[in-house]
Amino acid sequence: MDVNLPPRLQSDLTQQRQAYHQEIEAQLARWRADIATMEADMAGASLKHQVTLQKYLTDLKAKLTQAEIQVDELKEKTGDAWTELQTDIDDLQQDISESVDQAQKEFHLICE
Repeated sequence: MDVNLPPRLQSDLTQQRQAYHQEIEAQLARWRADIATMEADMAGASLKHQVTLQKYLTDLKAKLTQAEIQVDELKEKTGDAWTELQTDIDDLQQDISESVDQAQKEFHLICE
């Protein structure tokens, strides 16, 4: 808790943080589903293409793991530390989103 805030503002802030956390968790779940779909689609590709596609998946999984770790850390943070970690998560979220989009384009080109 941010002890310098009045109780009403602390409650509002707690609700906002919970909503943010739920939103991020939902996004992580969507990305996990996207990765699972790409893994299933990859089975129909040639071995050469599977190697290329696997590189995308490995990169995405590493970024997703990093995001999951930061989201878990977010639960423990308050005040400025929470805000700083939120900024890091937002940046990583943008990076993952772009990586997923690029991987899906590549999968579409190879697997269609």
